[in-house]
Amino acid sequence: MNDATVCRPPATRAAVWLYRGVPVLAVAALLTPPLLLACTPPFPWRVAGVVLFTAAWCERMWAMYLRLGRGHGSAAEGRDWSAMAIGYSFTLIMGGAIVEFLLWRRGWSAGRVAAGGAAYAASLALRHWALAALGRQFRVDVSDPGSGRALVRAGPYGWVRHPIYTASCLEAVALPWLLGAWVALAFGLLLFTPLEVVRARYEERFLRAVFGEAYARYAREVPAFLPRLRRRPAPERDG
Repeated sequence: MNDATVCRPPATRAAVWLYRGVPVLAVAALLTPPLLLACTPPFPWRVAGVVLFTAAWCERMWAMYLRLGRGHGSAAEGRDWSAMAIGYSFTLIMGGAIVEFLLWRRGWSAGRVAAGGAAYAASLALRHWALAALGRQFRVDVSDPGSGRALVRAGPYGWVRHPIYTASCLEAVALPWLLGAWVALAFGLLLFTPLEVVRARYEERFLRAVFGEAYARYAREVPAFLPRLRRRPAPERDG
């Protein structure tokens, strides 16, 4: 690894404040559903929907931002614009899904809940499998070369290069689907998924600078988001 080859973009004052708006919006998304419960007409299972959303939102914030502390969960105060774009879009989509659920009062459909629940469970399993494989290598700020970095090819990284992004795209569709929030689901497909693709390309620029030919070889062997129907290569670490 050659950290000297990595050029990290500077953080402007505006970018710092824009980044700090993400957790503010996340807290607002967490507080809005209980407030809406007090002023929207009752319908079957509305409390269950709010409890499910709250649990899913808290799990997401813990897993992606809080569990490893500052420096791993932080996007380095606005240096990584792709993290901010993903943070804002994901928060608005998920917050919009629960608001849509409460205002449109769709309730529950057994088939929709089963399909959406299965997709959400798959996204959780894939995300935590990937996080376990990464360990302390995980960064929200993808422009941060860190120290002692290694190219992880174990676990889901033997199948796809960006399993966390794949899981996040699935999650951005699964929860709105489960809640019957079709507008939010459309934004998940049409806005969030393309942003994750852009973020992956942005990240790979830095990974190629850090790991050089080892990452170029990895990119040739392993697809970005969806696995090929072939035997998985043997896990290895380059660094």
